[in-house]
Amino acid sequence: MNDARVYSDLNFILLGEVLGQLSGQRLDRAFEDLVAGPLGLRHTGFCPIGEGPPPAAPVTGVWRPREPAPGQEGLYAVPPQAPTLRPGEVDDDNAWAMGGVAGHAGLFGTASDLARLGQLLLEELGGAGRLAPAPVVAEWLSVDAPELLPRRSLGFDRPSGPGSTAGPRLGVGPRGGVGHLGFVGAGWWIDLDRGLSCALLTNRTFPTRANTLGIRALRPAFFDACVDLVESR
Repeated sequence: MNDARVYSDLNFILLGEVLGQLSGQRLDRAFEDLVAGPLGLRHTGFCPIGEGPPPAAPVTGVWRPREPAPGQEGLYAVPPQAPTLRPGEVDDDNAWAMGGVAGHAGLFGTASDLARLGQLLLEELGGAGRLAPAPVVAEWLSVDAPELLPRRSLGFDRPSGPGSTAGPRLGVGPRGGVGHLGFVGAGWWIDLDRGLSCALLTNRTFPTRANTLGIRALRPAFFDACVDLVESR
C-alpha cells in the first residue's frame, strides 16, 4: 500500500466544502466558531469579497484577475486592466473566484496570531483538548512518522532536508517539525523538539507575482535567526 501524501489544492477545496456542510454554515463562520474563537485568534479570519476588508488589510496585488504566476506564463492571458488597490482580496485565483472563502486559501491574519497558533498546537499535543484529543492532533501532524515520503503530514509540510525553507536547523531533531508556506510570501514552522513556533508574513505578490528569488533566500535566513534567538537565551 502506498502511503505517499501529495499536496493538492483541489483536495483542500473539497475538504472546506465538506466542513461547511457538516457545520451547517459557511466555512469562514465555521472557522470562527470552531477554531479562531476557542483558540483566541482575534486577528485571523477570511475576508469574503464584497463584504468589506477588515482594518489594515494588506493588498496582495493590483490586478484582478491576476497575471500568470511564475512558471505559468503562456498558459493563459488576462485582459488589459488598470492597476487598482484592493485590500483584503485573496491572491489565489481559485479562492478569489470562490468569493474569498475556500478550504485551500483565503485566510488573513497577523504574524503574532500565527506564531501563537503554533504554540497552541503544541499545547494540543500535550492534551489541552480545545480542538481535539491529543492522539488526533498527533495524527494530524504525523509527529510519529518522520519517515514519510514525500515529507508531508495530513495537515502540514515537513522540513525537506538540505535546502529546506525552514533553514538548516529548525525541525531537524528526533520529532522533526511541521509547517506551511504561502504563495503570497508566508512561512510558518513549528520545531516539535524545541517547542518553538516561528511565523513570517510578507507581501511577496505586491505589486506582482514575479518576486521569487528574495523570498527563497529570506525564509531560511529568518527561521535560522529564530533558532539563534532561542538558543542565545
